[in-house]
Amino acid sequence: MFKLTPLTAAILVIVSAQAMADDSLSTQNQVGTANIADVTQIQASFSTTTQTQLGEGNNAAAKQDNATGTITQDQVGDFNAGYAEQLYENGSTIVQQQVGAGNTSHASQSIGVLGANQALQQQQGTGNFSFIYQEGQDGNTATTLQLGDSNEANVEQLLYGTGNNATVIQYGTANYGTGEQIGHLAGQININQAGEVNYAYGHQTSGEGGTVTINQLGDMNGSEVWQDTQLASQATVDQIGTANETIVDQSFGNNNVAQILQIGDANAIYADQFESTSSTLALYQQGTGNVHFTYQTGDSHVLTANSVGNDNKVYASNWKGPQAGGQFGSNQRATVNQTGSDNTASFTQAGAAKS
Repeated sequence: MFKLTPLTAAILVIVSAQAMADDSLSTQNQVGTANIADVTQIQASFSTTTQTQLGEGNNAAAKQDNATGTITQDQVGDFNAGYAEQLYENGSTIVQQQVGAGNTSHASQSIGVLGANQALQQQQGTGNFSFIYQEGQDGNTATTLQLGDSNEANVEQLLYGTGNNATVIQYGTANYGTGEQIGHLAGQININQAGEVNYAYGHQTSGEGGTVTINQLGDMNGSEVWQDTQLASQATVDQIGTANETIVDQSFGNNNVAQILQIGDANAIYADQFESTSSTLALYQQGTGNVHFTYQTGDSHVLTANSVGNDNKVYASNWKGPQAGGQFGSNQRATVNQTGSDNTASFTQAGAAKS
């Protein structure tokens, strides 16, 4: 382990420092005052670490242990911080670039072997924070991109899930995007947010092949999607406007599809497809103050609800809302269309409907 403290406008190039294996290369270029760089490469053939810092108070660190990979960190501005670590990894790549002041970036890829893990983070603006962590898996890819100020993006792909991919892209101010795929296999999480103070969370745990997509445009929108132990289930949430809220719970089932679209302000959707198989949900709200509470359990259900106007309500949940409802059993079909204001619909279907 070594530490560099450059003089102002000094350019330092370090080759094979603290590297026990052949062909390791560490190159660090620093221009400014009080920059710090820290590199460790041990038993990591063909590894390359490149750190470039321009400005004041930058801090970069890189570590590759038994890894065959590449770490590249570029920081331009003031008080930036970086950190990248690859442990026991083979063929891994971490690229972190920051332009602005006070940004923080962190990436770690732990005990995934043989597969080509990748982590890419790019930040422009002031006070952004990003975090990528991949452990015990191979073939995973994680990407975060933030443009603006005070945004935070978190991607975690933990334990022994394989072939997962998570992408978080945020434009604006104070947006909060996360990911997570814990023990999942071949999962996909996509989060895109533009505006201010939006919140998104996608989950996927111990299932296989699921996809979570959250797109939010506007201010103070919030979305959460959970797909616990689901197989090949899909959930898409699109929200445009201000203070819209969506929660989708697809847990303990397989091949379910949920599509949510909200346009306007202060709309809310709570949608459950719990212990369900091959069920489909499509909810659309446009206006202000509309609410959809829905619940489906069983198999092969189809639920479509459209509300255009203000303060319309659909109550079809057995746990949420003032009126109980939902679809239970097999092959239930329901379609609700509301136009205008202050409409209320509630229904319950149970049993085995004829297909």
